[in-house]
Amino acid sequence: MENERLIVGRQQTSWWRRLFELEDVGGECIDVGVRLARVEAPPKVVKRHQRSKSGVQRFAFLRSGRKILREEEEEEVERPKVSSSSSRKKSRSFWKDVSASLASFLITAVIYVSTASSVVGKLDPRLIYVVVDTALLGTAICGIYLSLKSKVPWAIASLDVGFSPLLAQLSETCWRGCMRHHHRVYTWVADGERMYTHVTKEERSNFVATYLAASSGMFFAAGIVLAAAGSLKLTRVVEFLPLPVTAGMLASIGISLIKSGARVAAFGGWRVSKPLGVFWFALAASTSFLMRKLRQWIPPFLATPLLLAASVLGLQAFSFISSSTNLHDCGALFRWDDRMLRHKMWLPFDLEEEDGRSHHHHHRMVLLHFFRHIKWRVVFDCRGVAAAAVVLGVIKIAMKTGSLAALFPAAKINVDDEVFRIGVAGNVVPALFLSMGQAYSFSSLKVAQQLGASERGVGVVTSLLCLATWACGIGILRHIPRFMYGALLLDLGWDYVHTYLRFDATVFAIVFIAAATSLLEAISVGVVLCLMSTASKLAGESVIASVHTAKTVRSTIERNPRQSSLLDDLGDAIKILTLRGYVFFGSAAELVDTVRDLVTSSKGKYLILDVTQCFGTFDSTAVSAFQQVALMAKTNDYELYCAGYSLGTTFQTADDAIEHAEDALLTQSLPPTPVAKRRSYVSMEAALFRAWLQANNVDSDIPAIAACVAVREFQPQELVYRKGDDRDDSFLLVCAGRLRLLNDDRCVRKLAPGNAVSVGDYYFPNARKPTRPHTLVALASTILLRFPYVKLRALETENPNSAIAFHKLMASSLTAKNRNSLLALRHFEQHH
Repeated sequence: MENERLIVGRQQTSWWRRLFELEDVGGECIDVGVRLARVEAPPKVVKRHQRSKSGVQRFAFLRSGRKILREEEEEEVERPKVSSSSSRKKSRSFWKDVSASLASFLITAVIYVSTASSVVGKLDPRLIYVVVDTALLGTAICGIYLSLKSKVPWAIASLDVGFSPLLAQLSETCWRGCMRHHHRVYTWVADGERMYTHVTKEERSNFVATYLAASSGMFFAAGIVLAAAGSLKLTRVVEFLPLPVTAGMLASIGISLIKSGARVAAFGGWRVSKPLGVFWFALAASTSFLMRKLRQWIPPFLATPLLLAASVLGLQAFSFISSSTNLHDCGALFRWDDRMLRHKMWLPFDLEEEDGRSHHHHHRMVLLHFFRHIKWRVVFDCRGVAAAAVVLGVIKIAMKTGSLAALFPAAKINVDDEVFRIGVAGNVVPALFLSMGQAYSFSSLKVAQQLGASERGVGVVTSLLCLATWACGIGILRHIPRFMYGALLLDLGWDYVHTYLRFDATVFAIVFIAAATSLLEAISVGVVLCLMSTASKLAGESVIASVHTAKTVRSTIERNPRQSSLLDDLGDAIKILTLRGYVFFGSAAELVDTVRDLVTSSKGKYLILDVTQCFGTFDSTAVSAFQQVALMAKTNDYELYCAGYSLGTTFQTADDAIEHAEDALLTQSLPPTPVAKRRSYVSMEAALFRAWLQANNVDSDIPAIAACVAVREFQPQELVYRKGDDRDDSFLLVCAGRLRLLNDDRCVRKLAPGNAVSVGDYYFPNARKPTRPHTLVALASTILLRFPYVKLRALETENPNSAIAFHKLMASSLTAKNRNSLLALRHFEQHH
């Protein structure tokens, strides 16, 4: 058939594709059009090896003693038995996932119940289940996708609690807009059952439909903004949040969980009496402490289920023994209306009429009545609250998602991709189902990590538990004691505080502000405090690394004795100022003051600013400081050279800037070398050798050596020799031009007229290294004189005086080379 395709082997397919493909034990599946047909896999057999690829393999087969079968015969091979240890590991992993999923589900449920109580509890407590169900459905829709596709370990979806106050303000706006004759916000404690007679079913239906439309639109807009931020790569900057801000944010989450745990555990008893509230809080704290201790004595995945079962059975036993005690009235269990708990799934309109008759519509979905009851005018009035929720919620979710990269550095989390997933799968898609938007749950994530659950299974199971609760109703949650909910939140919050709370003023400030206001304001203040702290630390360190002159610091070029002595006398004319670190508003004043003292205290001609040790970015204050430096240099007749920055005359390195300043100083101060008139009988070699001698402050001539040299000319950027070439066994005397001796790409020496190359090879020969260790390249038009070693050895016998004079020149050359190297090393040590 045309549409028939055969899939062989178990391939890695996406989760939605695996929903529509059938795989048998053998891993084969036939997909025919839109129908799927299962085929039986052939038995697992292995053909006996009949034609080995080598004689060694055939010989090994024959030695095994196995029977040689015919071509059509086959031999079955027994499958290896699964070891009992492997099955135990799988069983233990399964129970870890179940335990972690149960704990995560309970934490998610108590967060949703608390959120629903703050959103609609003071309006109509019978509508708490509407908010809880919308949150559970959103978790079920988004959780499975995030568990399978996200790079975050233990990815579990949950409503961000930062939306709770905004959702409460949104619900109150909708309530006031949907009530016809009374705009008072009722409370369960003050008015009780009066609310059920004053507010009609029609008004409640209008409120539910309007609230769902407004909240869905808010989460839809938030999802679009998050998806745009992720697709445009705008959230990667969150990865570079300062560490105190990230630590303070995570510690603030722990403080918030501790507060919620204390409130959930003690609030029911506190309404009866304060001692009873203190008792329930102490019981929750003791249970949390016992839970942490049990994880040390028994496997962690058993601690939470055992305590949960013990708490439920203990309360039921106490209620059976003391029949007069109502667990709901004393604050042990949630006090929910029985009529509310009968509703399941999407049934916010299934309420009793005023005459007491019940009209249930279990067979109809809410969408059949949804658009008829929406008050679009009220939805439009909620635009301000929705816009604030979008802005604040998006910033908070982006920051929390960005901190996951620091929380799991080995997971290779792409923050932009995760924010995009949260925007589309966590907010846009649930909003289309009239559900609440989702984000990553830090509380459930921490629980799963503590219990050692698998990174993907716990998210799927938790989502399925939320889906089952949404389908069957939230009545099962009322049987779990409130102090057990509080113990889970206290344990989790303490773990966050113990892990991330550091003894740092910025971290404590973030935690305090988060507890007093909200997490978004705390993060903003934390970023500002970190910037201020960094600026103060940088301003406390001097931006001036060193101040030198050309007397104490030289370039790497080798000067002849005449030039070196002149630089020793006039070196103070070159000022070298080395900067380091950040040049910004906190250090710019020090730079300006130092330059002002430098150019006004002594006369000079050249000012070199070396900024190669500074970071490449400058603020407007630093740019203004450089402009003032340039103006002061010009006013005091200084030429400003800058290394590593586009200001004044620029050079690639500070060494080049010093070399340029030395050349300029020598050109202005050194009188021109008298050139003798060339006579017809004087050869070119003799004239060039005499110029080389004059560059070395030698006025007398050495005719015997001049007769032994040969002239070589090189163009700019032409190689004299390359690293690895055979040694030439001759001196190279620089008569004109400039050369660089390179070790790979690094400049080792700079050579000018009067220098000599290959001096050490004559006096300190190394037979083990017959090749050149460096590369010599001409920077300008260069003239060299080649003086072979053999000629010098011959002169030592034939003309000893000439040989001794040349040896003295080489000795002074080596001495000058060592001195120049020491002066250049000072500047090199400043940079390293």
